[in-house]
Amino acid sequence: RELDRIEIGNGPYAGTRGPITEKIQSAFFDIVNGRNPKYAEWLTSV
Repeated sequence: RELDRIEIGNGPYAGTRGPITEKIQSAFFDIVNGRNPKYAEWLTSV
């Protein structure tokens, strides 16, 4: 893969989520699934 003609995705985490991505993704899913009360006011039931 490449971005702006620069090859990306060939490092030690190629094909997997890196540690920073895992932390961000985990925090996101905790928020949107209501598991983090700090951000409960961000949610709206539909």
